[in-house]
Amino acid sequence: MRKATTEDLDSLTEIQMAAFPSDPQWDYRFPHREKHSDDTKKYTRLRFESFLKDDRYRVVLAEIYRTEDEKTMWPVAFAVWEDWQRAPMAVAPGTDGDERRRDANRLHMKVFRETLTNATKRLFDDDHHIQLLILGTHPEYRKQGLGSSLCKQGMGIAKDENAYVSVFGSPMGKELYESLGFRELESIEVRAPGEKQTLSISAMTYPGLISEPHHI
Repeated sequence: MRKATTEDLDSLTEIQMAAFPSDPQWDYRFPHREKHSDDTKKYTRLRFESFLKDDRYRVVLAEIYRTEDEKTMWPVAFAVWEDWQRAPMAVAPGTDGDERRRDANRLHMKVFRETLTNATKRLFDDDHHIQLLILGTHPEYRKQGLGSSLCKQGMGIAKDENAYVSVFGSPMGKELYESLGFRELESIEVRAPGEKQTLSISAMTYPGLISEPHHI
């Protein structure tokens, strides 16, 4: 594993574009992504670029060998960690109701962001914590322990900084987090006013500390 750089923007975008269609959050916020895939790609890349420019965020890549000579490493999974003790950054382009974004349901994006921001302040802000903001593995390389390794790396950083780890787990990620020792604090319901459609998100924490710190 290693820190991502701006040279990895294409790889990060490719992994997220491949990984996230199976996540219910993706359908809720970006229902028009197939018709407007160029917008999805554009704004996904812009969001990663904003993460890499701000030291409030750690973007970490997991790589594997994809050639027989085992000399070339390829990124296939990533994690984005957010340190809540640092000053907040401005909203990244296209992440909160950007009128130019054609792939999104802008109301759902706004409600999703506001609901999770309020839940973070209510459930997590009493103590220093590091939040796992995004975790993604390319579908071709799942079930190889890459997501677990990325989580454990961040848990090691939390130990070094005397912090705990928080995450909003989707249904597809909850099982992984529970297997690593996370516990659910609350099930968060995301629902736009006047709509029946809902999205369930699990607010989870890792309260203990692992034994091996990892510096990246």
